[in-house]
Amino acid sequence: MAGVTDVVFRSICKSLGADVMVTEFVSSEGIIRQDERTRKYTEFTDDQRPVGVQLFGADGKRMGEAARKIIDWKQPDFIDINFGCPVKKVVSRNGGSSLLKDCSVLASVASEVARAVGKQVPVTAKIRIGWDDQSINAPEVCAILENCGMQAISVHGRTRSQGYGGEANWEVIDECSRSVTIPVIGNGDVTTVEAARVMIEKTGCTGVSVGRGAFYNPWIFSDISDYLKTGAILNAVNTFSLTAKEYLSLKPYLKLANLLGSFAGQLTENPIKSVRVEFEGQTANLNSQPILQTIVFALLKPAGDSVNLINSLIVAKSKSIEISSVNHQRESEYQSLIKLIITTEKQTRSVCGTIFGGEPRIVEIKGIKINAELSEHNLYISNEDKPGFIRDLSKILADKNINIASLHLGRDTAEGKAIALISIDSKIDNNVLNKIKSLPLIIQAKYLEFNGK
Repeated sequence: MAGVTDVVFRSICKSLGADVMVTEFVSSEGIIRQDERTRKYTEFTDDQRPVGVQLFGADGKRMGEAARKIIDWKQPDFIDINFGCPVKKVVSRNGGSSLLKDCSVLASVASEVARAVGKQVPVTAKIRIGWDDQSINAPEVCAILENCGMQAISVHGRTRSQGYGGEANWEVIDECSRSVTIPVIGNGDVTTVEAARVMIEKTGCTGVSVGRGAFYNPWIFSDISDYLKTGAILNAVNTFSLTAKEYLSLKPYLKLANLLGSFAGQLTENPIKSVRVEFEGQTANLNSQPILQTIVFALLKPAGDSVNLINSLIVAKSKSIEISSVNHQRESEYQSLIKLIITTEKQTRSVCGTIFGGEPRIVEIKGIKINAELSEHNLYISNEDKPGFIRDLSKILADKNINIASLHLGRDTAEGKAIALISIDSKIDNNVLNKIKSLPLIIQAKYLEFNGK
């Protein structure tokens, strides 16, 4: 970050666990002209190594010349090419992310720098996922850069048009990871160790790059380092402290807790009066506090509350929500079971989940048995159990070209109340949802989304 990540700031980050440093980015033309201000941006100390100097420009030969000068002056551990900066004054000079619109020029710049540097130091690149939503081309760009000799690529999960707003698209980072054999470093919205964990698991990236998140919390590097080395989440901001052993034993149950809380939170339409969590089987012998905090966090998050894993119980108390839990030592139908009971001003409902094959499953909703894995996009439907419902529902989805990935059904009695949990391949809009709600047998229909963040 130009003007922010100077030599002093980098020293602080290094002392707090950052593995690899990159300088503020510099203009190739400024380097060639031996501009003193530009040269100042390339300063680093030996204790910051491994450290790279980041260049931007659109002329491959001039970029290569600048890279050689930097190596002569500073002996960095690598040269990094910036194809990601969205700032107008950089883009207007055909630098940064502007080259994502012209892959031939981008390839020329990368090739010329790699050729000029030779085997002296590795050359890496930083990109965004595309210029705008209509031109997302990061996987193709990554393949081009690998062919041009780049040794690693950092991918920021936003388009140039997004700037630093909105959410980073980690799905495209995943596509990038699968499109090349060289390391892909994920970047964007990594502001906590939990976010780093999810990004690595979701995208398959080799590592994570932290920008603005370090400006507000430079301790994030030691937290992430602890997690990557030991599996522990220690001293992290907005999450609880766990030893490596505790984290490994709790990991699948925290995932289940997040699923149960998010499921109930998205379905609950009235103010919550009380939350009760019951643990059976193996869960009754675990440290239940992090699980409880995770459930309440995920439950309250859909309402837009300023809630995190640490303050979730406090936020619930401020809303006059009674929170309780109990560990049952009785035998259970499942090896492990977590039951979440929500009481609102109008009704009491429950949802139960277990772990099967290391993954969370919903096994009961409102007392109705079901066995469902949930994906990113899902439909929850409560209906009268009568012939013709599945046919009518399938027709609506098929007419909108919405594919059903899996369908899970449960009912209390024949021709009584039934529940369907349907995983679909894409998000549905309100028009489709309203058509489903208009079916004669529908009691309730909700679109549910679980993205793991």
